[in-house]
Amino acid sequence: MAIPPGTSCPAPLALEGETFTAPRAKGLITIDGELEDWACAQFFNLDSVTATHILGHRDIPNVYAFSVAWDEHHVYVAARVTDPTPGKNGHDYLWENDGVEIYLGNGPRTGSYSPLEYQWIIDWNNRARTYRPDTREPDDGFERAVRTTDTGYHVEARIASRLLARDSLAAGITLGFALAANEEDETARRAWLIWQRGYDVLLSCPECCGAEDNQGAHCNTRYLNDLVLAE
Repeated sequence: MAIPPGTSCPAPLALEGETFTAPRAKGLITIDGELEDWACAQFFNLDSVTATHILGHRDIPNVYAFSVAWDEHHVYVAARVTDPTPGKNGHDYLWENDGVEIYLGNGPRTGSYSPLEYQWIIDWNNRARTYRPDTREPDDGFERAVRTTDTGYHVEARIASRLLARDSLAAGITLGFALAANEEDETARRAWLIWQRGYDVLLSCPECCGAEDNQGAHCNTRYLNDLVLAE
């Protein structure tokens, strides 16, 4: 990621169990959707095999390859999306469109969302919304870009540490983190793929989405995984 010629790549993104270990970016990452600054990054495939839970159709061919990096004042997320039929929708509710979801949090995971825990959805047309802790336009400090490709689209995001009430970031810090992706047809969402802590533990969060819809990162912060910042 922004590696000068002749220098080595940073340690790759690592996944072990429910924990990501993200490398420090070795240079400025430009948010343009091209992903040229991610040449050295290792991507994790979120698809019908690796998703911890799928709502809707389970046979979709889409692959959402994610990577994460950080610097002193930002967390970066990139996604290379393989989607044979992208961009056939433009619903006002962004979760009904082709797109990706990023979850990031700083603070005790009590279940209910606090002002330091977020769910963002970015659709194929570069529209974005913050859905947790409440629905609104993304705050200043959340930047994103989407670029159409021959096989789907790219998504790139930069999240300022101040949104997490942190003046700066450093190696050794652990943040809450999860990913999800939406595949749509021309009328509604066909599939929702989620990578997060398992669905096998029933958690109680009366201020979240209700008992029938409480077992997901979109409702309950205890389903956020660990994102460990490393050198």
